Amino acid sequence: MMKTIFLLAFGLATHSLQLSASTPVNVDPGFEAKGEWWAKPFIPQDSENSGAAFYFSNQQPHSGEVCAVMAATEDARFAISPKGGRIAVEPGQVIEFSVWIKAGNDFMIKDGTPGFIIRIDYLQGDNTVGKRFIDWEGAATASPPKSAALISSEWTQVQARITTPENADGIRASIFFWRASGSLYLDDFEIIPLDQ
Repeated sequence: MMKTIFLLAFGLATHSLQLSASTPVNVDPGFEAKGEWWAKPFIPQDSENSGAAFYFSNQQPHSGEVCAVMAATEDARFAISPKGGRIAVEPGQVIEFSVWIKAGNDFMIKDGTPGFIIRIDYLQGDNTVGKRFIDWEGAATASPPKSAALISSEWTQVQARITTPENADGIRASIFFWRASGSLYLDDFEIIPLDQ
């Protein structure tokens, strides 16, 4: 009887820890509100005539009713971000990033470029004090990777953890379509501060 009570209590405690550690701080990670919580795409001048677009599709989302699509008719680099941009963090805090991606049949990456990146800006107030780049394999580096991604046409999870530097009190996350053309599908983009 005592063993059963202990196991039940342990199971409940473990379950509550998992719940508290898996709540995204970004609103609408699954794109279900179709852009209500996502800012207008950032399209640099060198990609303004590339046909870069950000839209939503109900064709085989990873979960829910819709997924997001980043696409371009020609080689392009552009980014999307949650509205509001800045997320408050504690110095030295571990943050988990997760997104599901898949390549459309027409997705092509320019040689020597990554095709897809999550860029994290470390912020102190409104000033950028550092960056991290997460590639298709979940590696977090200080500069954009130069090797091309091997993005599957099946839904694949990209997941990484970063530790915020001591001089940062905020982060801003952007998903980049990086020197590619065609369609890249995204779903369930979650930013999760982990319990310390």
